[in-house]
Amino acid sequence: MEFLLENPFILVVLIGIISSLFSKAKRGGTTGPAQQQGNAEPEPGPYADAGYEPEEKPAVPVKEAGRQTLESMESYYQERKVQAEERARRLSERQDLLERRVQNARNAAGKPEKSTKAEPAGRAAVSREKLADAIVWSEILGPPRSKNPRRLHRR
Repeated sequence: MEFLLENPFILVVLIGIISSLFSKAKRGGTTGPAQQQGNAEPEPGPYADAGYEPEEKPAVPVKEAGRQTLESMESYYQERKVQAEERARRLSERQDLLERRVQNARNAAGKPEKSTKAEPAGRAAVSREKLADAIVWSEILGPPRSKNPRRLHRR
């Protein structure tokens, strides 16, 4: 008894369990979902009042049904094949048109005229002063060094 009084948390849990048991007993003890009786009649469909009865299809022999299924599959296959051929034809026409346009644009542009003053590729005439100025400006405009200190002596 002293143990329960010294630990209020356990006391609260025990009170909760006891009150839960008494509340279940008061409600009747059923905690699961309510079960329906098995003798209930099935609910009528939406067309029961309108006097609608589904049309009964005549029985078809198995061989005939198989033949009909095969014919429908073949017709579907033929339709898809025709559609694919048509799509391929349109794509090839579009590709030919684009190739002609590219060729016409190349011919219209002609060959670009080269300048008389040619410099070697990748090498521009740059003096030492310009290079030094570029390095200084890159340090000025670059990210702050406090975020990337670049210390030489790391320990």
